[in-house]
Amino acid sequence: MSAENYADDLRATVRFALETTRAIAVCPFHSQVTIRIGDDAAESHAFERAKESRQE
Repeated sequence: MSAENYADDLRATVRFALETTRAIAVCPFHSQVTIRIGDDAAESHAFERAKESRQE
């Protein structure tokens, strides 16, 4: 796997973890804008989920 593919996969994994733990949300007015919710517990949970999925 090339470094570029790894980076894209990692980016997608992290974004998925952040979205599913409600640490970030998509702006309802601009679909390309991501909003940080600011929930430290959600961000910590997302970090752990991303680490677990990278180990699989």
